[in-house]
Amino acid sequence: MRLPAPVRSPARCTPGVAVVVLLVTLPVLLIFAASVSETVGSRSSTIFGFLGHPFVALAVTTLIAIYIFGFRRGLDRNAVYRMQRIRLLP
Repeated sequence: MRLPAPVRSPARCTPGVAVVVLLVTLPVLLIFAASVSETVGSRSSTIFGFLGHPFVALAVTTLIAIYIFGFRRGLDRNAVYRMQRIRLLP
C-alpha cells in the first residue's frame, strides 16, 4: 500500500540554504561593494557608500530577513512583530 506524499504548505516552507547564506553574507557584500566603489571612484560610490556603512548594511539585512522569514512565510503583521520583539532584544 502506497501512502500519499506529505503536502507542505507553501506558507510555512522554510527558505533554502542559498537564501540563508545570502542573508548571512549580505552585510559583508554591501560593505565590500562600498569599499570597492570608493577605491575605483565610480559615480555610484555615494549610493554604495551609504548602503555599505556597517549600521545601514545591518539594518537593510535585518529588514530583508524580516520579509523573508516573516511575511513571505505567510505570517501576519502581529506575528512578525512578536517574532522581532523576542529575537531582537538586546
